[in-house]
Amino acid sequence: METTALSDEALVTKARQGDRDAFGVLVRRYQAQAVLVAQSVLRNFELAKDASQNAFAKAYFGLDRFREEAKFKTWLFRIVFNEAKDVYRKEKARGL
Repeated sequence: METTALSDEALVTKARQGDRDAFGVLVRRYQAQAVLVAQSVLRNFELAKDASQNAFAKAYFGLDRFREEAKFKTWLFRIVFNEAKDVYRKEKARGL
């Protein structure tokens, strides 16, 4: 079966086993939506792209903390939202 046809759950399992391509499929699947989530907080496209990229990195390195009773998409977007809030606070503190 082609990797892109797999469910999120199957891709997470493969990614946890070290399959970077499986995580890449998840990134491609949710990248545009993740940027939109971050942009809804930041109101800046470039900052939103950076925040979502950081969130994907945090998700990748935090896969062992993902509880499988949750949906990956929901978990990921919570990370994106929190990362965007952190960026917003830092930018506000810098006066931008």
